[in-house]
Amino acid sequence: MYKISPQRNKKKSKLIAFCILIVFLSLFLFLFSDKLSNLSFGVLSHFSDVNFSWNQSIKEERDSLLNQKERLTSKIIELLVLEEENEMLRTALGLGLDKDFSLLLANISSKDILGNSFVVNKGKEDGLLKGMPVITEYKVLVGVIDEVFDNFSRVKLITSEDITCDVEILKRDAFGLLTGTNISLVEKDKGIEIGDAVITASLGGLFPSGLFIGLVNEIVKDETEHFQTLEIRPFFDIKRIKKVFIING
Repeated sequence: MYKISPQRNKKKSKLIAFCILIVFLSLFLFLFSDKLSNLSFGVLSHFSDVNFSWNQSIKEERDSLLNQKERLTSKIIELLVLEEENEMLRTALGLGLDKDFSLLLANISSKDILGNSFVVNKGKEDGLLKGMPVITEYKVLVGVIDEVFDNFSRVKLITSEDITCDVEILKRDAFGLLTGTNISLVEKDKGIEIGDAVITASLGGLFPSGLFIGLVNEIVKDETEHFQTLEIRPFFDIKRIKKVFIING
């Protein structure tokens, strides 16, 4: 008689059990596949919502920090501008300009270096009129209001060829007429030297007397003429000026 060995019987039992398990799992997946799909989708959706919420929170925090940075930067710039204006006012007060003139502080909005002019942010609404002198905080004459609009004005530089000004050479008892950067009608026997200071003269002209203009840079003499011509170097550098005072009274 043929006999089945215990070892072979054991292998057969394992195979049957494995087949039953496969059938059971297949049946389970078939019956509950929709629920498992919904569960998987729900879990993934939950994590997706959490991730979106986290990213949104990060973005809002970043935007808030950027806004704070912009506000702080703007405040710092505002304080620096205010400090610069205060320094100009302190310098002007130290020179006693407030006692000599009524002054209006203005910002330079744009410059036309080749055109010898610039634009300030003050105009008719601020009481400006054509012909008002424009100076720095150091009492240096820069130019004159040439054209006035409602909220801004154009300033013509004193070095423009179409502006004339009566001037005096300090400590030389000498006078002349400034046109551009040249001074004409200066008497020869005044002992003028290069480096002498030039100021506006009190000869009833457009500008108040005593405003600084520049230094004598060159002396041109003609033996056949009674007068000599001087060339000046202005005290101001238009490229560096950002604010000016307008003498409005």
